Amino acid sequence: MQLLLRGGKLYSEATFKAFQKQLQQHGKSSILKSQTKIQRRLNEHLKKLGKIKKAGGKTSSVEREINTFKSQLQAIDDLLK
Repeated sequence: MQLLLRGGKLYSEATFKAFQKQLQQHGKSSILKSQTKIQRRLNEHLKKLGKIKKAGGKTSSVEREINTFKSQLQAIDDLLK
């Protein structure tokens, strides 16, 4: 998996290309809708992470998903620049 450094953030080339393809095929409104949904999922997972930490549970899978959402949002931001 190749990672690209864009704007100081890491995400995979495949992630960036997937959003590029989405933009080309479905337009900017589709990308903005994805951005909104990813941001909502990120917020849900951040809340979930807090609850898991308070309960003393394992956080690795939620943290991994949070990192994925953040990288996707960064890729979208870079694409829309």
